[in-house]
Amino acid sequence: MKLYDPTTHRFLGIPADFSGLTNPAARLGAFEPENPKLLVPRAAGIGWDFNIGAIASRLGLIRPDDSLPDLEAHIPATTIAVLRGAPWTLLALSTAAALPAIKDGRPLPRKWSATFAPKKWTSPARAMLSSILPAAAVAGFAEWTTRRDNKLDVTGSLLATSLGAMSLLLTLAARQAADAPATARALSAAGTLALPVVEVAGFVAVIKSALAQVDRELKRPASSVAAA
Repeated sequence: MKLYDPTTHRFLGIPADFSGLTNPAARLGAFEPENPKLLVPRAAGIGWDFNIGAIASRLGLIRPDDSLPDLEAHIPATTIAVLRGAPWTLLALSTAAALPAIKDGRPLPRKWSATFAPKKWTSPARAMLSSILPAAAVAGFAEWTTRRDNKLDVTGSLLATSLGAMSLLLTLAARQAADAPATARALSAAGTLALPVVEVAGFVAVIKSALAQVDRELKRPASSVAAA
């Protein structure tokens, strides 16, 4: 076995591709409802990602042929505005929730166990930044690619929104853990689940809004003819 195979982007048989860092189109593999595989090679890192499109299709939320590349040009302006602003709104809420805990000064959990219990306590600033900074980095990157390409980075914005939701919930969980660690598990679990749940929900919302826009566009000529 080759140490690294550039034709398949695999390192010791494990996917290792970083093209998604500069090319949003490379990330579409994780949003393909027409591909039934639930796990697909990661386009920006090592390993695998869930195929959000396949999950949405299997849940019956969209059709297997509801392809994002085919519908991307029909995403309404309102949906674009919401998807572009959502990560920053969630980050603002996370920051607002973090400030009182940082001011309070009590140690907060930086990590959580497999059972969602607080783990590895640290200073409040470090604990809060551990969840907020990754979300801010992805949000900034999605905004940068959107401006560079002069069109919405849909996949990047979906990931940034899901990370923003996770950041907010984990920030609230950390605050709760300072007062009652046992009761913070529900928020910790919700924060962990927010990543796939919000990403699937956001993807479905984008597809549905684009399909509705296509339907409106198809009806316009017929309406004009009828009016004439």
